[in-house]
Amino acid sequence: MRRDEGFTLIEILVVVLIIGILAAIAIPSFLGQSAKARAADAKSGAEVALRAVESYGIDNDGNGYTGATTASLVAQEASLKEAQNESRLLVSGTASTNPDKTSFVVGVRARRNGAWFAYYRDTTGVRRLCSPGGSAGCSRAIPGVTFPGYSSVGSW
Repeated sequence: MRRDEGFTLIEILVVVLIIGILAAIAIPSFLGQSAKARAADAKSGAEVALRAVESYGIDNDGNGYTGATTASLVAQEASLKEAQNESRLLVSGTASTNPDKTSFVVGVRARRNGAWFAYYRDTTGVRRLCSPGGSAGCSRAIPGVTFPGYSSVGSW
């Protein structure tokens, strides 16, 4: 008596169906991880930029944050060079628009045109904010600050 070996069409279809269901569950969660990683990188870059601009302000002989640029921040912290080269590093409110020399905005944009994560200093202290508000885990937009690509936020 001869016996056929192998799988039946029904068995193969059941296996394919199970693999399809598992893929439908797993793939969306994997796709979201890259966006979260880009946002975390931008948040970390904004923290580094904050430390660099604070250091610049201390070293600036009483002129506060006036004159701080992306280049001067990279000089303070070399790890910001990549964000500067990719035009994802922002320094704002540090020159003639800042007569009291005590306020600034520094930020880093997430790759692939993601949200800006920034630190904003004024007379009330330092706040971590983002633009546009409510995106990528950041609750508030920065009032009155222009970010490239988000003209609706306003201007410094």
